Amino acid sequence: MSVSILFVDDEQMVLQGLKRALYSMRREWKMHFAQSGREGLAILQEHELDIVISDMYMPEMDGADFLSLVQTEHPQVVRIILSGHSDHALLLRTIIPAHKFLHKPCSKDILVNAVNRILLARKFVEDPALRSRINQIGTLPTHPLFYPLAIEALGRDFHKEVAAILPFDVAMVANIMKVVMNSFAGDSKTPSTLEAVSQTLGVEMIKELICRREEFAAYQDFLYPDYSILQLWRHSLRTARYAAAIAATQSSDPLFVDQCYTAGLLHDVGKMVLLLKFGEEYVQSLKKTMQEEIPVRDAETRAFNTTHEAAGAYLLCLWGLPLKTLEAVAFHSRPGYTRGAEFKPVTAVHVANILDHYFLGFSARHSKRQLDQSFLEKNGFMERMPVWKKACASVYAREIQEQKKLIF
Repeated sequence: MSVSILFVDDEQMVLQGLKRALYSMRREWKMHFAQSGREGLAILQEHELDIVISDMYMPEMDGADFLSLVQTEHPQVVRIILSGHSDHALLLRTIIPAHKFLHKPCSKDILVNAVNRILLARKFVEDPALRSRINQIGTLPTHPLFYPLAIEALGRDFHKEVAAILPFDVAMVANIMKVVMNSFAGDSKTPSTLEAVSQTLGVEMIKELICRREEFAAYQDFLYPDYSILQLWRHSLRTARYAAAIAATQSSDPLFVDQCYTAGLLHDVGKMVLLLKFGEEYVQSLKKTMQEEIPVRDAETRAFNTTHEAAGAYLLCLWGLPLKTLEAVAFHSRPGYTRGAEFKPVTAVHVANILDHYFLGFSARHSKRQLDQSFLEKNGFMERMPVWKKACASVYAREIQEQKKLIF
C-alpha cells in the first residue's frame, strides 16, 4: 500500500540522513521534506499526505504548534513527533497534537514499524472521512467526579491505590496508556499493568495528566439525557474484572491476567469515540438497538459505516497500544474473525462482555444469541463456560457490595 509522508526538521543534516536511510522505501513511500513548520504547511496545501513526522524543537514554530495546526487544518493526516528529548514536559505538550512520539536517534526499522502500524490502523476504519474525524481526537474526556478521588489517592503516593482508582475512569486509562506507550516507544520493558504504569510514570506525572483537564475534550460533550456515560464506564470496569477472573482460571501468569483486564477495560472505548464525534446522532442510533431489537454494531454500521469496535481499535492503534489489546477491542463481539486457537484476551473479553449483560438481567436466550458459540466450540472453550460463569458470578457478588459504597 502506497503512503505519502512529510518529514519536518530544521536541521538539513537530519533530513539528509533520513533520505539516505529510507532510500530503499522510495517505491512504497512518497516522501517530502521540509526545514520548517511553515514550509511543511505549504507542502500540505499542495499535496495529499497521509503522515507527518516532525521534529519538536524548531525556531519560529515548534513541533507541537506545527502539529496542532495540522490537527485542525489537515485532520486526515496522522501526526508523529520525532525528538531527541523525552522529558515529561515535552510529552505533556504533545499529548494532544501528536498521535505518536518517536525518539531520536530513530532507526529505519522503527520508522517502518511506525508507518506499518498506521497502515494496520487503516484496516479497522477504511472510510477516509471517518478517519479524519477520529484523527482530530488527541485525548478522551475524563469524568469530573473522578478528579477528587484520584487526587486523594495521589496525595498518599501509594501506587497500588492509584492503580485501583484509575479504572473508574476508562478515558483517563486510555490517555495514560497513550503517554506510557509513547514514553517507552521501542522499549521491551514498557509497563504492562496499571500499578507498573503508576510506578513508572510517577505520581507527579499522573497528577499533571489528571490536573490538565482543560486540555482534554470537554466532558459536557458526553452529557445527553438519553445516554449514561457512567453506565458505560461501570460496564467497562465490570467487564475488565470478569475478563481477569476468566483469565485467572486459564493462566497463572499475573501479567497475562492484567492484559486481559486492561483489554476488558478498554473494549468499549470506541463508543466514547463515536459519541464524541457524532453526539446526539450516535445516541439515537443506540436507541434504535432497543426499539428494533438489533445488535449495536448493526445500528452503528447502518448510521456511520463503522462500529465502536473498529473506531476504538483504530484510535488505540494510532496511540501504540499492544496488538493483543487491539485485537480484543476490535473483535470482542466477533472473536471468530481472529486467528489462533489459544486462549487470549479477545476470548476473555468476549465472554466477560456477554456475562455482564446476562448478570444485569438480559435473558439467557439473549446472551446465548450474542455468544459466539461456534468460536468457543471450535477452540475447545465451550466446556469451560460453567467454570468461567462461576468465577464471574463471584466477582459480580462483590461488585454489588462495592456499588453500595461508591460515591457515584
